[in-house]
Amino acid sequence: MYIGSSASLHLRINNHFKNYSSNIHLQRAFKKYGLDKCTLHILEFYTFDSNLSKKENGELLVKLEQ
Repeated sequence: MYIGSSASLHLRINNHFKNYSSNIHLQRAFKKYGLDKCTLHILEFYTFDSNLSKKENGELLVKLEQ
C-alpha cells in the first residue's frame, strides 16, 4: 500500500506511471508485478482551507496520511 498526496493529482499519477522521479518502491512493484496487477484507490480528497496558512494546511494533510 502506498499513501501519498498531491496538489495536482493527475500529474502525480501520470508521473508515477511514466516513471518521472517517482517513488522507487512503486516503480519496483510495477516492474515486478506488472502495471496491470496494480490498482489505484483514492481514499479521500482534501480541500485546502483558505482561512489557514499553507503550513497549517500541510500539517493537516500530513495527519490524514498517517
